[in-house]
Amino acid sequence: MAGFYVAGALAVVMMFYTCFKCSANNAQREDSSKKRADQAAVAATEAGSLAVPIHNASSEAAARALDYVRNNPPRPLALDAQILKRMASPANWSFVVPPDHDAFVSIEDGTRVTLFGQPISRAGLDTDLAIVPNLPLPLIATEPPATADATATPGPTTRAILYFEVTVVNMDPQTTVAVGLTTAPWPTFRLPGWNAWSVGYHSDDGRCYSSDDGQGVEYSKPYRIDDVIGVGVNTGDWSVFFTRNGVKLATVSSARVPAPRLAVHPAIGANGRASLEVNFGTWPFKWEPANEGQFGLALDVLLRYSVNA
Repeated sequence: MAGFYVAGALAVVMMFYTCFKCSANNAQREDSSKKRADQAAVAATEAGSLAVPIHNASSEAAARALDYVRNNPPRPLALDAQILKRMASPANWSFVVPPDHDAFVSIEDGTRVTLFGQPISRAGLDTDLAIVPNLPLPLIATEPPATADATATPGPTTRAILYFEVTVVNMDPQTTVAVGLTTAPWPTFRLPGWNAWSVGYHSDDGRCYSSDDGQGVEYSKPYRIDDVIGVGVNTGDWSVFFTRNGVKLATVSSARVPAPRLAVHPAIGANGRASLEVNFGTWPFKWEPANEGQFGLALDVLLRYSVNA
């Protein structure tokens, strides 16, 4: 009888050992697969813009976004006295956590943003998330409104270029980060560039999307940790361009900001963990001409600073 119990105990031990070994092997295979995928994502940034997109949203998400825009049309630009006062300093541009997204977005000092920072299950939820700040681009009239509550359409802006930059502080290798411009309100489950009106430069494939939920166009190199992406609007013809690590990239021929008819906001987004820091003009830009031209987002004249100072 004792031998029977010993044999049974050994069988149970062997069963647990086999299960543990299988679990360990599965974990090793998953780690190895993730490592290969991460290495491929890193290698992609060494090449130019990829010929085909890497990350695209589902057709179901695209259909929901169209419904959202129909039910929540973009806001017109309205520059009353209170908004003009807040636009006096770039420090007043501050990103806002969308309703019901506290678990997925954390913001420090209005410009240091972490998306999907907590290991919370997103099963059944949207995998893409985009946010905008509280203020639109300062499309400044050459003369202020005649009265405190005036909301007249502004005339030509007083700045030749409106500009901001985003530094990728951290991101998972397989995360797609998108930097660009959107109207508001904006469907939070859509990255910049995928809906009208918007434009976005995406990190995974280096492609640029302009109100396009399809293929986008080849644009520049993918980007990742420590890269600095700038967004500029030429107020002479309302065209859009990007910069990458202080180098100006091509004008996006398909993107024209719908100004001054609609309010257009800076926008950032990701489909996985990413930490981003946004500079609206409170410290020197990586793209030196923006420092020389004082192109940050503010009504008041910015200090003439230089990254070489």
